[in-house]
Amino acid sequence: MDVGPSFPRREDSRRGILVYDYNCRHMRTYEYDTNNERLFTLPDAIAMNINEDMCVIDKTNNNPWEGRVVVLGKYGNLKWTYKDHPSINSKNNFNPLDLVTTSKGLILVADRGSNTVHMLSMEGFLVTCLNESHGIHRPMCLNINQDGQLQIGCSSIGTKDGLSKLHTVDISL
Repeated sequence: MDVGPSFPRREDSRRGILVYDYNCRHMRTYEYDTNNERLFTLPDAIAMNINEDMCVIDKTNNNPWEGRVVVLGKYGNLKWTYKDHPSINSKNNFNPLDLVTTSKGLILVADRGSNTVHMLSMEGFLVTCLNESHGIHRPMCLNINQDGQLQIGCSSIGTKDGLSKLHTVDISL
């Protein structure tokens, strides 16, 4: 069965980020780069970094789910894109589901495809990761709690005991 292209774009489709102020007034729209190319295929999640960068999960394909992290500067300029890391995603597609940022500027991305949480620098480089060797399986959501600890919510799908897990990790990077 041919399902057609993933997330087909039409001439009239809009794929961007709208910014509003506290009074719900539209301030800016981020949809195109400086070359008038679309920035996003399907923006799915967003977090703001300590330097006011917008970190966005952009879904690029739905069969199988694939994505990337797109980071825009404070004024909407494209700073960098992270698609995967060859040492982590050599066998499985990069499937980002959630992201958070830390008080030190790290960008943490839950990658269900490789059972990994990627820890990226503000410049988009892989710093380290948490994976199955740390007990991480099917990470779905991330949170930084009031103590600065990373909380990782993992799906029950594919686990031996059929239970979802919540991991709490001290991060000092």
